[in-house]
Amino acid sequence: MLKQGALTVVSLFFAALLLLLVQKFAFGMFRVTSETLSPTVEKGQHVLVNKLRRHHIDRGDLIAFRRDSAYLGVVTHLPGDTLHLDSLSLPLPTGGCPICHSTDCQPFVVKTGNGFTVIRRAEIVGSATPLSFLPRR
Repeated sequence: MLKQGALTVVSLFFAALLLLLVQKFAFGMFRVTSETLSPTVEKGQHVLVNKLRRHHIDRGDLIAFRRDSAYLGVVTHLPGDTLHLDSLSLPLPTGGCPICHSTDCQPFVVKTGNGFTVIRRAEIVGSATPLSFLPRR
């Protein structure tokens, strides 16, 4: 009986460890706390973030990105696109950073609920998918 109890405790420990690893490195679920991206996602809706898909981002993708906290946004411009602001035309670089030669510095323009922002590839947490079948709070 003691052996069975110890085996159960060890099994529960490894199951919890596996769950934490999957949540940390592969998938995460978040609840939207504001109405900033309505109608794409609505307040109270749950969003599944695929952290394994952070390097294959396309225009129109809903993504999660992190600065001082986590944010959601829709990608509007990719590296290589030209951003037009009034009379200015600004090409977004496609190559790596001239200083560190890493592609983590590539810029993306993202539409958030507060307007548009430029983020680096390194700030992307992953591709996000709204989960409409879960109840909203």
